[in-house]
Amino acid sequence: MGKIELSISFKGDLAMINKVRQSIIEKIGYGYLIVNPVEIEGSIKCEIVDYNNIFKDHFNFEEDIFGMDLSIINNKQLCNYLKEVQEVLYLDNEIKKVLTIGSNSYFVRIYRHEDYIVLIFDFSNVNYLNSDQYNQTGTELLSNLPVVVYKCKFDQNWTMEYLSQGCEAVTGYKPEELIGNNLVSFNDLIIDKYKIAVRNKWIDAIENKGFVKIEYEIKTKDDMVKWVYEQGQPIFDSEDAIGYLEGIIVDISEQKKREEEINYLTYHDSMTGLFNRRYYSHILDRLSSIDKIPITVIVGDINGLKLINDAFGHELGDKLIIDTAKILQSCTRSSDIVTRTGGDEFVIFLPNTDKSIGEMVVKRILKECEDYNNSSTNSKFNISVSLGLETMYSLDEKIDDIIKYAEDYMYKNKLYNHKSTHNTIINSIRKKLSGLINEGDDSLPNIECLAESLGQELGLSKESLEKLKVLSSIHDIGKISIETDILNKVEPLTDEEWLMIKKHPEMGYRIAMASLELASIADYIISHHERWDGGGYPEGLKGDQIPLLSRIVSVLDAYDAMRTDKTYRKKLSKEEAIEEIKRNAGTQFDPEIARVFIEVVEKNYCD
Repeated sequence: MGKIELSISFKGDLAMINKVRQSIIEKIGYGYLIVNPVEIEGSIKCEIVDYNNIFKDHFNFEEDIFGMDLSIINNKQLCNYLKEVQEVLYLDNEIKKVLTIGSNSYFVRIYRHEDYIVLIFDFSNVNYLNSDQYNQTGTELLSNLPVVVYKCKFDQNWTMEYLSQGCEAVTGYKPEELIGNNLVSFNDLIIDKYKIAVRNKWIDAIENKGFVKIEYEIKTKDDMVKWVYEQGQPIFDSEDAIGYLEGIIVDISEQKKREEEINYLTYHDSMTGLFNRRYYSHILDRLSSIDKIPITVIVGDINGLKLINDAFGHELGDKLIIDTAKILQSCTRSSDIVTRTGGDEFVIFLPNTDKSIGEMVVKRILKECEDYNNSSTNSKFNISVSLGLETMYSLDEKIDDIIKYAEDYMYKNKLYNHKSTHNTIINSIRKKLSGLINEGDDSLPNIECLAESLGQELGLSKESLEKLKVLSSIHDIGKISIETDILNKVEPLTDEEWLMIKKHPEMGYRIAMASLELASIADYIISHHERWDGGGYPEGLKGDQIPLLSRIVSVLDAYDAMRTDKTYRKKLSKEEAIEEIKRNAGTQFDPEIARVFIEVVEKNYCD
């Protein structure tokens, strides 16, 4: 006898049936063991492929025994049953044995299930049971499982002759309501679209004397729709005519639900609900077919998302992604495929769509973004997307090339949109920054004017002067990552709060580096709280180690803070502020810059 191969399809079925067994048999006290018999050099070995904890506990196993030979079990009586395995396999009969473990005896039922040998152990002490009681063990076990065990005719109604009590749990009908088609026939329960498939499966099993394994949906007595798994076989009489059908039906609705959830998560983006990168890769080959031509590809990218994430936080950035995805879906058909291929990247496939229609879709998307922005007047940002498209008209073309062409057009549009998009975001950052700190009703000193006047007096180049003007108004950009309550706190800051405040130059650096327009001043932002004497932060730079523009804005920032009302103090007069600058020249401030700054202020250039 050769090796009996495991059926891959049956392994899946076995896992499902064992899940039912596990939940029930563990509770009612039966142990089970499933082995795969293999002939090696004339002797039978039985590979253990499944067992439950009740079986394991009675044989005192602490480690897993999956894949081991049955002889690993230290029970001579059980191992002697190996001699009868061949008879079980060839004759399909059932062996009933009594197994002794220590001073107790237990009934064991051994039978074949396709290519497997199943052993069911009744681990209640059975020394007192008689043979009639023993013969009923298997029937009682099956009758109490929450599955339908059935015997029926092969007719149009699948007329039931026997149904286990589990019938009501699965179908909602009591066995007597279905037996003999008393109330309804089982055929009435099967959803119409599956009836032909179920019948064809049984016809094939009868013709080939095989097994039926099929999943389909039924409607229960209370009109619920359930997924069920059926496994059965035809039984023939002595003249080889079909006598009846028998098998089991298991409710797999929860399993199907989990499978659907897993499949959904496998191919859908959890944030937006769009198809994800995996689905995008999966669908590419299927798109190159004659029934999809022409196919237009739109590639999209959200402008400024990194800057928004760094400046306003990922929560707002995520909202931008979600709202953009909704717009893309609203502007496409149900037959179109909208995928999110990266953090801010989208690819849309429009089957059976030429370029002119694709261009209309692009215009529709841009119009929806504009309408969204106009209706969101209080939003801290606007939706801005760059789009590119290309159309595949022939199977001689490659879909990857079409996507690349669309992507190239998208990047051209992105460069065109970049400056205006980032300027809009930076203006939003400035507005948020000015609103973070409660500054009272007094007019603020014109810090940009002071920056320009001071820069001119110091002889800065035109380029450096422009950088200084931007830096003077946005050097504290990192403070937008700090809670307003901390920035406006009247009481002294805790050590933890002070550490948060001291991180804002680094946060500002990160935000600036996300913008092409601000990247050139990022190094000055991170250093604007360094001190001339080396006692500043975050790096403790000293003297000329501190970039020139950072030293200049350090004086401007201090003067602006002193001349502004705060929640924790009133603003200082100009004279008082000048005295503070003088007092800290050479320690906090570059002494030469402090001297020139005082001259500028005293000339009233900007007050």
